[in-house]
Amino acid sequence: MSFKKILFFIALFVSVDTSAQKIDRELRCIDVVGSAEMEIVPDVIRFSFELKEYKQGKVEVKLPEAEAKLMEILKGLGIDPKNLALENSNGDLYTLKHRTKEFVVSKSYILTMDNIAKLDSLQEQLEGIGVESSRISSVSHSKIVQYRKELKIEAAKAAKEKAQYLLAAVGEELGQLLYLSESERTANEWQQLGISNRFHWTVGDGGASGSVNIKKINLKCEVTAKYGIK
Repeated sequence: MSFKKILFFIALFVSVDTSAQKIDRELRCIDVVGSAEMEIVPDVIRFSFELKEYKQGKVEVKLPEAEAKLMEILKGLGIDPKNLALENSNGDLYTLKHRTKEFVVSKSYILTMDNIAKLDSLQEQLEGIGVESSRISSVSHSKIVQYRKELKIEAAKAAKEKAQYLLAAVGEELGQLLYLSESERTANEWQQLGISNRFHWTVGDGGASGSVNIKKINLKCEVTAKYGIK
């Protein structure tokens, strides 16, 4: 056998051996999932309602007058009118409804509030100016981005801690991070609020509680990590 052929077989053996070691190192890894979760009380409430012409006794209250009374109600509750906006429903700002051969003009509004304690009084006063349809359309929190970031950090730490104690249990050591992926879930859609627990707001030191029943926002983040094994 020539010297060149011998060198070729040696190089081939070294290449195969190196590849085998590389595959072996890749197989020596651990996959873990870390998670973190928190519940927060909403401080951003979006309240939708429909304002329309109505009768007060025998007097018919037109929409402009009803709107003026709405502004007085907001002012009395200390709510900034800038937080009130026309809700665009199906592309229409104004809705015409046909009832008993009469057309009734109405406007749909959405009000963003940061104080749940005012919602009870607001609903009660809105009923006095002909508002029959109202709902809480969504809830959120002013610091929800910050809370999500904190959860991702805690989930990543939890994944590393899990990998460490699992490997320690079988006499192995944690190696370097090979892969990291995160996913988050927010169970704060109004239609999905059955996931989290309800709370009742309380006003002042006397413990007077309101009848508005809103659930907490449930935030959860999961991190999938792959670590090498030393």
